[in-house]
Amino acid sequence: MSSSIAVVTKRAGLTLTMNSNKHRFHEIRPVAGWQDRSWVEDVVVLDLDTAEATTAALDALNPAVSDSAVVVIATEGDGWDELLSAHPDLIFVSLPIMPAALLSAVDRAVRSNKAGSSWESATAGPETIQTPPVVEAPMVDTAPVVVEAPPVVTAPAVVPVQHPAPVQATPAPHPAPARFASAPPARPAAPTPPPTKRESAMTRVTALIDDTPRLPLVRSVAETLRRHLTAAVGCDASGVLVRDNDIWRVAAGEHLRPLEERLQLASDHWLVAEVIEAHHGLIIKDTDIARTRLGGAPLASWPNLMALPVADVQAFVLLARSAKVFTRKELTLARREVDGFRDQLQDSIDVRTLARRLREFLDPVD
Repeated sequence: MSSSIAVVTKRAGLTLTMNSNKHRFHEIRPVAGWQDRSWVEDVVVLDLDTAEATTAALDALNPAVSDSAVVVIATEGDGWDELLSAHPDLIFVSLPIMPAALLSAVDRAVRSNKAGSSWESATAGPETIQTPPVVEAPMVDTAPVVVEAPPVVTAPAVVPVQHPAPVQATPAPHPAPARFASAPPARPAAPTPPPTKRESAMTRVTALIDDTPRLPLVRSVAETLRRHLTAAVGCDASGVLVRDNDIWRVAAGEHLRPLEERLQLASDHWLVAEVIEAHHGLIIKDTDIARTRLGGAPLASWPNLMALPVADVQAFVLLARSAKVFTRKELTLARREVDGFRDQLQDSIDVRTLARRLREFLDPVD
């Protein structure tokens, strides 16, 4: 059963990227009289400006949220230490607000609430796993069955009477020398020596030379993936970004501005952290908070975006539309399409790595 989460915040779209199939988020604006609503959620998240405003909200809400666990987002400023001392049972999350960290805090709050201790941070105890009873198979007697054959009756043999032949003396043969009495034992075959490192490496090089025309290129695989997604989901612009050392570059794209084709995203960019590090698929609507976080990324100016990772590969896909908002059904469909290109894209990245390592073997004339 999913849990209901109330998020009291002034930040429009704070829960936009909270991709969770376990929780349902409800954003509440802290306007006049917001404390007077009926609080039935399992967890209440307070994202207010100051420690004083959070303290006042806690005093006003108690005991209305006595049955709910409370998560507090601590902003910059003074007074948070005093609030923590007064309410040591609250769960705190500090800025910057990363969806992964906030989801982790919400999960702990849900566990503490289900454990029966509201407003307390609890640690989940060990799970008791009940194993099914072991059903013993019936014993099977595998001893051989001895079948006695009936006795064989042999008829008496008839021996004809023969006259004795004359006895002739024959010389006794000389015994063969002992050294020729039996054949010498066969010598064991000499073991085949394993191939040396040089032979093994050169065998692979020879095979690789023959297979070079069939090796995948990063830009070709990325372009094929982009076209499949465009046909399956539908979009006005798209791009595939692949990791290159410590940055992410555009490997394939359509309707990108010339500057966007040369953009590079660092590892600490919000989009990389959400899609690659947290493994989230994102549906981004036209909101100011999303636009600020997308700064510096390709297609950031488009009003509707979808971003999803290529599982187990350091790459992700961006799709953009000018009017129609992407749906969760389309996100699921796009994920299935992307998974089909996972191995091909990883193979092309490995080929690129090998090609760069072989650069030093080029002749100067090349």
